[in-house]
Amino acid sequence: MSHLRQTESRAPEHFTALTSMRGIAAWWVVFYHFRDHLPQGGVLQNVAAHGFLAVDLFFVLSGFVLQLSYARYFTCLTLTGVRAFAVARFARIYPLHFFMCIAFLANVLSILVFSKQASVGDRYTLSSYVLNIFLVQAWGLTDGLTWNAPAWSISTEFAAYLLFPAVSYFATRFLVRRDVAILALILELALIAGLFAWKGDSSLGSDIQHNGVPRCVLEVVLGIIVLEFRSQYPALHQPALLGATGLLLVGLAVFPDYVVFPAACAALILALTQSPSIASGWLRVRPFVFLGEISYSTYLVHYFIKDWTNFLLVGKGFPDWFILFIYSALVLGASVFCYTWIELPGRDRVRVFFGAKPKAGVEMGTARP
Repeated sequence: MSHLRQTESRAPEHFTALTSMRGIAAWWVVFYHFRDHLPQGGVLQNVAAHGFLAVDLFFVLSGFVLQLSYARYFTCLTLTGVRAFAVARFARIYPLHFFMCIAFLANVLSILVFSKQASVGDRYTLSSYVLNIFLVQAWGLTDGLTWNAPAWSISTEFAAYLLFPAVSYFATRFLVRRDVAILALILELALIAGLFAWKGDSSLGSDIQHNGVPRCVLEVVLGIIVLEFRSQYPALHQPALLGATGLLLVGLAVFPDYVVFPAACAALILALTQSPSIASGWLRVRPFVFLGEISYSTYLVHYFIKDWTNFLLVGKGFPDWFILFIYSALVLGASVFCYTWIELPGRDRVRVFFGAKPKAGVEMGTARP
């Protein structure tokens, strides 16, 4: 009962460093999808080649922040709490996703008008478009990524939202002791690694269409456990956590990413949510925070920019550095536009439509990539 009262009174905190980390992760994905235009064989290209792992960081971050922001709705499971959560998340993710679904129709039009084959191929089918509209395109119903390909993670996050109220409810009740929180953290990391090892997959990024939902759900649950673990250990040694994060990332050269990277995400989040220090202080500067605030827009718009950059510039004699510069500048500009004119107004209109108050400020918690 004491933990119940603690949960009810726990006001959501805003960890600025995590907002900035979302922005950095979003740009990791941006360059991952354009890595062929980075210096060949260089450090930047090698780092960008692992950009698909940014999605896993987003999933763990999402679970952490969702539990931080919404656990108070689920001290007991009620329709009121579930409805409030559902409206908040729908308002957060859907307006921009729907806008991008409309924008990608321009790709189909350009193919039909300018392509000699006049065939849109398997990526742009009517059936997959319907799946995208309903956010179920990555639920194992198709064999490949379609339309706005990065939106597969939004689809799997939607699946995680359906389970979140129940998971949050049980987490706030059973993870109330330090030994239980530690055990849950270890078991969840083992479950993620065990699933991919059992399936014989080589990486977290393998077979997205069939692994996407379990990958997302398990990592969102990991984020929930990390939040509850942190509530039991509010003052951890930040340098040790950062050192552990670094060692785990180095371990990517030896071990499969599903063994070490989720643990690295957990350690990094715990490190960045400790008391301010030099290690996380630079993530609190305004430019990095702003990149985090617009990161959802960056994630959803960059593949559209990639398609059109390839169409208009690649193979036309322009040097890679120029193409990369144009691509980056357009992604940044489109991110600011979509955040200002689509994401924020759309969020408020959806909330008003469902009878909720417009959300003031920046709301954390969406997995972007």
